[in-house]
Amino acid sequence: MSTPEIKASTPLKKEAYAQIQAGAYSPTAGKAKLNVGALLGGEISKNGTYANAEVGLGSSFSASVKVGHEFNIGKNMGLELSANGEYLRNNFESTFKSHMEINSPNWQEQAGLKTTWHDGYKKAGAGLSLNFNGEKGNIKIGVEGGYSTNNTPQITHQYDAQKTQNATIQTPAQDVNITSVQNKTVKMSYNGHQAGAYITPTISAELNLGKSGHWSAVMDADRFQGNAGIRYTF
Repeated sequence: MSTPEIKASTPLKKEAYAQIQAGAYSPTAGKAKLNVGALLGGEISKNGTYANAEVGLGSSFSASVKVGHEFNIGKNMGLELSANGEYLRNNFESTFKSHMEINSPNWQEQAGLKTTWHDGYKKAGAGLSLNFNGEKGNIKIGVEGGYSTNNTPQITHQYDAQKTQNATIQTPAQDVNITSVQNKTVKMSYNGHQAGAYITPTISAELNLGKSGHWSAVMDADRFQGNAGIRYTF
């Protein structure tokens, strides 16, 4: 009588973590804004396949999801394929103001307009990275491409001014009243809105702190943002 073969299965791994971080993000090209706050995240994984979700709150609100798989390609090395989505919205308003002033002997006028919004961005993409894993932590270097759009609006402030002048011309026969109207239009524009395909290098790292395995220093960066922080894994 043969004994049935028993195969061990890899258990589903679950972990949750809290993180304090500081960094910056770029809602428009060449413009960076400070991002400071706390983050809660969780991940489930099995046999190299994982799903991760994070929510952050501070100077900005952020939410992200990521799913992927890491292929073992050598000792302490892996090749990771992933797909992700991310949303970030600044909790403080940005403002575009304009002012028009007409000053002449017969015509004086002032006007001002203001537009406010919350900076941020949305993106969805897919990435490829080379991972190096060790006892002290890990580092991931890769590239990501996808589609992104920011929250910055396209703004046009238009000022329409009108000047009316009345004059009377006296002639021997009668007085003639003449009315002249002058119109002025001034436009002031700001277009920081950007949307379209993107490609960006990516880098992230985690360094274990102490022997308990709970504390670690983390960092990540791409063309949209860069952060560094301290993480506690439960």
